[in-house]
Amino acid sequence: MSDPPPYHLMTLPLVVATVFLILLVVIRLTEKGPRMLRMGLYIILSIGIIEFAIFRNPVCLHFFWHRMSVTQMGWKQRDSIRLDLTQREEAWKKRYIAVGSSQAHATFNRASIDNKELGIVHTAGMTPVEIWWYRDIIKKHCDDTVILYLSEMDLIRSLRTSSFLISPQRDQSDLTELSRLFMEKQTADHSEIAELWISNYFATYRYSFLANGLIKKTAETIGGKNAILEPDETVWDNDAVGFLIKRTKKTGDDWITTNTKALDQFLAWSNTNDLKVVILQGQYHPKAQHQLRDLRNQAAELLKSISEKYENTVFVSQDEIEPFAAEDFTDPTHVSAEAGEKFTKRFLNYLDKKQAH
Repeated sequence: MSDPPPYHLMTLPLVVATVFLILLVVIRLTEKGPRMLRMGLYIILSIGIIEFAIFRNPVCLHFFWHRMSVTQMGWKQRDSIRLDLTQREEAWKKRYIAVGSSQAHATFNRASIDNKELGIVHTAGMTPVEIWWYRDIIKKHCDDTVILYLSEMDLIRSLRTSSFLISPQRDQSDLTELSRLFMEKQTADHSEIAELWISNYFATYRYSFLANGLIKKTAETIGGKNAILEPDETVWDNDAVGFLIKRTKKTGDDWITTNTKALDQFLAWSNTNDLKVVILQGQYHPKAQHQLRDLRNQAAELLKSISEKYENTVFVSQDEIEPFAAEDFTDPTHVSAEAGEKFTKRFLNYLDKKQAH
């Protein structure tokens, strides 16, 4: 996403911001009404100006996305802006849309640059619940087939309200469903649920992380790149693969049922909307896969079983295509861009041959 959004998309937000500014000036000049009421209107209108002039303005959001780094903003936060911009873009279509976490990005991104039939919708740590949440974006840009890059890592991943506080806006029914899920799982209290609703309707609140990013950017400008020491979000020990195995076993399968239900929802919705779906078994370091083979086999059977419910869905296991080798991984879960590009070409060739038959 190197090109800024069309400038006509900023027209409506700027018009609304201008109206708020005019109202603020009028109230200031007339000075009519109780002082407390005028102060309240000043605050509301000022927030409204910021909301529409900056945070609902796709050109400004693109500027932040393009100018601020991951260390300043955060992986999930930067992805949330990109998804918001993707949601606002004109309805470009790709034959294939790869969907998943940062693993999907590592696998498909390099190939998507040259392959005009391939696009990506991803966010760091994406779960099946988030795939369901972003279904409208996927539908808007998918012309034929959705590629879901999923493994047991995605099925056992827990949900956090923080992931949805910064997600693109959704309608009330989705918010109600998500709130009920968090309350049933007892992973969020009422104040966190309230935050979820506020962030959905107020972009200023949703993108408040940009203020922290601007502070970091300013500090780096003044003091250099080492002025801000960022802790690694995933603290690996000396045996990174071993750490991944221990962390996965500790997580357990508390969220498998929840994520599987969301995946089932998405597949049913895709079937209704005439979208084909390929569930591609996600991969991570072979050593960890071997150590977690029972969980991996359980997840593979689950994904295969759910795919068989729908005529438009197929499951492709790692055994059907030449898998990644240990040397392809830059860390326990992500492959290099070069390895991802080669694998993507093998996978798309496999799909073409399968569809030809």
